Amino acid sequence: MNHRSVVSMLSVGVLLGCAGTACAQNSLFNFNVNATNMSGLMLNAGGSSMPDLIEDLIDTQGQFSSFAGVPFSAGLTYAGVQNAAVFTLNGSATQATLTFPILGAGAPVRTFDATNGDLSDQLQDYFLKDAPSDIEDFLQAVARESVLAVTDGNPSSTTARMARFAYDRFGMWADVPWAQAPNPVEIENIPQQNPGTNPRPAGADPLAVVVVDERHNFGTRSRFRFDVSGGVIDTDTADGGTASFDPSFEYRFNENVGLIIGTPLAYHRVEGANVFNFGVHLGLPIALARPENGKGISWQVTPSVLAAGSASYDFAAGALLTGYGITNLVTYSSGNEAGDWGASIIAHYSGYNSQKISYDDYEFDSGVDQQIFRAGGRVTYNATSQWMFYGGAAYTDFIEDAAIDNYISPEGGVAIRGEGGNFNLRFGYQGDLGDGYTSHQLRFVADWRY
Repeated sequence: MNHRSVVSMLSVGVLLGCAGTACAQNSLFNFNVNATNMSGLMLNAGGSSMPDLIEDLIDTQGQFSSFAGVPFSAGLTYAGVQNAAVFTLNGSATQATLTFPILGAGAPVRTFDATNGDLSDQLQDYFLKDAPSDIEDFLQAVARESVLAVTDGNPSSTTARMARFAYDRFGMWADVPWAQAPNPVEIENIPQQNPGTNPRPAGADPLAVVVVDERHNFGTRSRFRFDVSGGVIDTDTADGGTASFDPSFEYRFNENVGLIIGTPLAYHRVEGANVFNFGVHLGLPIALARPENGKGISWQVTPSVLAAGSASYDFAAGALLTGYGITNLVTYSSGNEAGDWGASIIAHYSGYNSQKISYDDYEFDSGVDQQIFRAGGRVTYNATSQWMFYGGAAYTDFIEDAAIDNYISPEGGVAIRGEGGNFNLRFGYQGDLGDGYTSHQLRFVADWRY
């Protein structure tokens, strides 16, 4: 046998080994399958879509074709959680059972019979729509153990994304209108005119300096903003990418009260599995203190309510959530000119509960019941009246059980303020650093006041 033949055989062996074991271990979902007829047949195979993997397993096709006609037991590793569920199939493929070791003692045992239809279809429907109470418990348990759970318990989950949006939009970068409003305009030596058009009070000295506070300009009461971010996710379980687009609209009824409507949208993909998140936030920013001429301390409190959702066929998971929150922002600013600086302290608390989704014979409930506390700060420095550098960090804590109890989110970058403060841009970095989980993202923000 020449050396080329040896190399070819070794290459084939490596590829087969990867397909059967190593590659499965690197998959987001995988089955460790063992024959129960004393034949000793075993296999570890995985993929990026749990419903598709279940279909192949129960129909003994694709990677599992060697188990055709062989009774087996298969333990499911779900997004890093080993033995989350166990599937069995008899040799004639007429009956299957499903148990949940992740739920501990008293976990349900479900039996599926071919007389009721295709077994793989029954099991897929069980996870996707037919067993709301069982899957509710299953997804809750996964959120406590998997750093990639869809609905809760980690920085890319639905609850954490909604808390981040509220913290950023109502706190970290609320940018209350007076904080970056143009400096008051001094109008000198204007002769007395018609009181209906002259800002000078009747009877005032016609040569005295008059200060016009432009914060009361009706044309700057409305504001549109969008935040765009994208980057990478790196975890002990799997890696991937993430992107978000968060448009919002703000209207100030007056300088003390406003209304913000935000619709955060996000997508991330890990090891070939797709996850979508969306939400609607309503916030009511209330100013309790504001500085004079853009200098001094401002204090704003924003109560909010939200509805949010997530969906992933590949994870067989998703949620419809309702929630509430409150964000407290205290900011000090020395001014808006070159050399001036500012500092903010932000605290956010929010609560989330899942709602059951029912339509015809479809029912689903993710079982989310979570509270999140997020707090941090930001420091800014004005290099010029238009260019500003910033840096900050936030600490996030899941109050209820979670796979990642808490994590740190640093950020920093540069902001550009347009003439008059009516147009602003921001470019920067934002990350999440937790136990077994990191993400790094670039962020771009633009807003217009009109």
